[in-house]
Amino acid sequence: MSKETLQKITFEQLVQRSIQREQDKMKVKEIEVPSIGGTLLLKTIPENKLLDIIEEGQKSDSLSENIAAERKLIYFCCPILQDTKLHHQLNVAEPFDVVEKLFDLQETELLANAAMELNGVSNLAEKKVDELKNS
Repeated sequence: MSKETLQKITFEQLVQRSIQREQDKMKVKEIEVPSIGGTLLLKTIPENKLLDIIEEGQKSDSLSENIAAERKLIYFCCPILQDTKLHHQLNVAEPFDVVEKLFDLQETELLANAAMELNGVSNLAEKKVDELKNS
């Protein structure tokens, strides 16, 4: 858009933008998990936690570390996976291991991509994949 066609942002637009950002923090999405024959509910997570997980995954070119970061993202975005009764029932010592115990790599990728998209950072994930492919 050219500068001539842009309009100055109004006070009301800024207030509306703030309200929209608050609503975006409460977004949820159901994602189908074919191997289970149902859907999982994903929710957005706080921005600082999201950025920490993304940075964790980008610190290394190690595929296993990237997958560990994806599993962490899935764990935090999926409330049912945080249930300590589930951890006990599945006999997992570390909470994030519940994701590995339940989902194969393909499903992990599917869920992680959905969680990234829900949290508005799917472009960051795509850039990381492109970086890994080009290195």
